[in-house]
Amino acid sequence: MAISEVRQATGAQIFVLSDFIREAAEAAQLYAEAKGAQFQVDVADANIQVAGNRALLLAALGNILQNAFKFTRSGTLVTLRARAGEHEVDVEVEDHCGGLKGGAEDDLFRPFAQRGSARSGLVYFAFDLLEL
Repeated sequence: MAISEVRQATGAQIFVLSDFIREAAEAAQLYAEAKGAQFQVDVADANIQVAGNRALLLAALGNILQNAFKFTRSGTLVTLRARAGEHEVDVEVEDHCGGLKGGAEDDLFRPFAQRGSARSGLVYFAFDLLEL
C-alpha cells in the first residue's frame, strides 16, 4: 500500500510539529494558571513535519496535559517536550504528581479507569519522522 493510501485510510495529514505543540500548549496554559503550576514548553526544531491524524493526536495530547495539571502538586512544573530522533519524534509530558503504583500499568488503557492518589509521572508518545 502506498503512503498516500495509508494517510487517506487513517485520516493522516502532514503538519508542522511546532504548530501542533503550540496549539496544545495554549490550551494547557489555562490549566496551569488554574492549578497554580508552572508550564514549560520545549520544542527542539520548528521545521519538523509529521504525519498523523492531527485532531485525534491533539485530543490525546490535550488529555495527557489536562491530567498532568490535574494531578501535579500546586506550584510545581509541568513540562511539554518534543524531540526528533532518527526515525521518529518523541513528545513527552512530565509532571510532579508521584508516579504510578506498581501494577497500575495494566489499567491505564481501560476506558474510565482512574487511580486516585497524587503521584508524579512522565508520559510520551512518538510520531514517525517524515523524510523530506
